[in-house]
Amino acid sequence: MSIKKEITKGALSLAALAVGTDAALAQDWAGNYAGLSLTSNNGATPAHFDGDDYKLGKNGVAGAFVGKRWDVGSAVMGAELDISGSGLQADLLNNGDTYSMGTFVDSKVSVGVPLGKALLYGFAGLSASTVNGDGEKYSAWGTNMGVGVDYMVTDKMSVGAEVMRRSFKNSYGSNGSSDGSTAVSVRVAFHF
Repeated sequence: MSIKKEITKGALSLAALAVGTDAALAQDWAGNYAGLSLTSNNGATPAHFDGDDYKLGKNGVAGAFVGKRWDVGSAVMGAELDISGSGLQADLLNNGDTYSMGTFVDSKVSVGVPLGKALLYGFAGLSASTVNGDGEKYSAWGTNMGVGVDYMVTDKMSVGAEVMRRSFKNSYGSNGSSDGSTAVSVRVAFHF
C-alpha cells in the first residue's frame, strides 16, 4: 500500500473517531438550562394608526431565558421562556407622539440536530408585549419563529446566536397590526 493511501486511511479513521466522539457529546444537550442574552431589535410597532408604519430599532438590549431540552433519537427537542427588553421606540409622523414596545415575553418550542459540540435548531412559539403611546397602553400578542445555533464550550456552559422574527397584533383594533420585528441575539447558557 502506498504512503498516500495510508495517510488517507489514517485521516478517514481519525475523522470517523472524531465524529463518533462528537456524537457521544451531543447527548449533553438534554437537561435544564438558563442564561443571558444581548439582542438587536429592528422592525415596526404593531401600531399603524392613521396608516403610518412606525419603523424602529435598538441595539444592545439585555434579556434572560430558561428552558429544558430532551434527546429524542437523533434530534433534540426543547421548550424555552425568554424575557427581554425591546428598546423599540418611534416618533409618529403625524402628531409627534412617541410609541414604544414594552418588554418581550417569548415562549418557544424547538427541534434541533446535534453536530458534535454544536446544536443547530429551529423554533416557533408565541410572543407578548405592550405598545405604549398616545397616552395609552395596549396589549400586543403574536407569534415568533426563527433559527439558532449553540456551541458547548464546557460541560456546563454554551454560547450561541439566534435570529427570531416576531409578528404582532395589538388590542387597539383591526388596524393595529404589524409586519413585525426581527431580533438577532448572542446568548450564554448554563446547563444543570
